[in-house]
Amino acid sequence: METGAHYPVRLDALPPGWRSGYVGEFSKEIEPGFASGEHNQTGSGVPHLRPMNIDRGGKIDLSVTKFVAADKDHRRLAPGDVLFNNTNSPELVGKTTVMNQSGEFAFSNHMTRIRFEGDVLPKFAALQLHFLWMRGYFRYNCVKHVNQASVSSRTLAQAVPFVWAPIDEQQRIVDEIDKQFSRLDEAVTNLKRVKANLKRYKAAVLKAAVKAASFPLKPNLHAVTAAITRPVRNSSHGSSKRAAASGKARGSTASQPHLTRPPYRNHSKDGHGYLGARLVSRRTAARFPVGTTKSAASSF
Repeated sequence: METGAHYPVRLDALPPGWRSGYVGEFSKEIEPGFASGEHNQTGSGVPHLRPMNIDRGGKIDLSVTKFVAADKDHRRLAPGDVLFNNTNSPELVGKTTVMNQSGEFAFSNHMTRIRFEGDVLPKFAALQLHFLWMRGYFRYNCVKHVNQASVSSRTLAQAVPFVWAPIDEQQRIVDEIDKQFSRLDEAVTNLKRVKANLKRYKAAVLKAAVKAASFPLKPNLHAVTAAITRPVRNSSHGSSKRAAASGKARGSTASQPHLTRPPYRNHSKDGHGYLGARLVSRRTAARFPVGTTKSAASSF
């Protein structure tokens, strides 16, 4: 049995009870669809499935569907039909799926409908042919045209190998593949969710960074003002506070007004008021170092 180049299955190592042959030996009908240049995407007529309606995962994708007049051709797909992409780029020719949609569907001449015998599960057959596409088998065993490649119905029937297994083994294989694909789909969904959360987190961090750069920390003006207006702690103030405290203990605070804190009014001759006087005294203290005599200060 000739398998062609890059066939990924060792036919001499099949389990007991399994057998191999060509696709045509296990199918009862292999037929391409029909061409139609007149189509629309408004939903008028019947869906006309084309190569773009089989994704790389071997599933039917109806996100972009073209429609043709219902009386254009009588060929239709039925649930359980295996749909093989017979014409595409060399990298994409051979994509395969199983029809699992209800309703009326037509198919283009770039698609081949395969109806297998009753002892072949359609999904088992579709998975096997799609596996050959994934391994690049059809890329090396197709007829190449300008910007396109094709696998004819005759080649598919008489030259493409097919492995048959007992029906219970087919079902077991299909169930296991479905389980693994479900886990993979769940993992992909979780990964997309994590990536979306990470994107939002990055945006939040960037927003916080920009906000911090636009509004830097400012000094506490209230604390600065309080420090400026606070009386200077010296010996005279200390004795005054002690005297005020002793007077308060005797209940005679009102009789000693000179011990209270001066109000914020203009009591100075230069018109600066109490706050101004404090600022002037501080600037003077900073100007003349400790120990400067009065005569030396007058020379500044």
